[in-house]
Amino acid sequence: MGSRGRPHTLAGFALVLCSVLSLVACSLPGVNATSDAATILGQVQKIQLKDASFNASFTGTLSKDLGGGSGTASGGGKITTSPKRADIALNVDVNSLQVPVEVLLDADASDIYVTSPVVSVALGGNGMWLKLSLGGGNSGGSSTGGFSAGDFDITQILDFTQLVNVSLAGSESLDGIPVYHLKGADASSGQAATVDLYVRQDNYNPVRANLHINLFITGNLTLDFTAINSGASIAVPSADQILNK
Repeated sequence: MGSRGRPHTLAGFALVLCSVLSLVACSLPGVNATSDAATILGQVQKIQLKDASFNASFTGTLSKDLGGGSGTASGGGKITTSPKRADIALNVDVNSLQVPVEVLLDADASDIYVTSPVVSVALGGNGMWLKLSLGGGNSGGSSTGGFSAGDFDITQILDFTQLVNVSLAGSESLDGIPVYHLKGADASSGQAATVDLYVRQDNYNPVRANLHINLFITGNLTLDFTAINSGASIAVPSADQILNK
């Protein structure tokens, strides 16, 4: 073949090589030809999430009902989808004082359970749970002893993948794990809130969620997921553990 035919041959070879590499890339785990925000979020929402456990950290302020003041908190929790429940326990460090607070949401029954020394002192109990009803519509739910159900509605934690106006902030690495960083808004609690959601690039499992919340604590709550579909369960308090029977 003459020299005049070589450019065409090289061009053809390059085209074939590019096509092969494209096919290989599409078949590799974590490589998506359409890695836009809506597609990624759709893949996350397709996961048959039964339960998830997480470590939690918080920076912000505590509501006046629980003593007020700014501070930090750490703890953990879990969620289940059947029954639809969420449970989070935090040790809130406010003005050098540790204030433990645990909130349990039974979404199927629209009930909230709260336990904290602050609640026990206010209502005259010890290590017991306050039960509140979320009710329906915009009622804000029931209120007892100055504690309102709406202030403890942690639906946002349960619905952390239900985002609107989602965008792809980029591809990053968390603890050596390649992740997609999604940004969106969440309005499940009736108050618009921003969410940063980090999901694995290989299987779309959630790795971290940064939530801005405005409840009994107002500020930024970070959930670092430690287990997905591990068989975790959440039991609601029994009748003899309820303060306000």
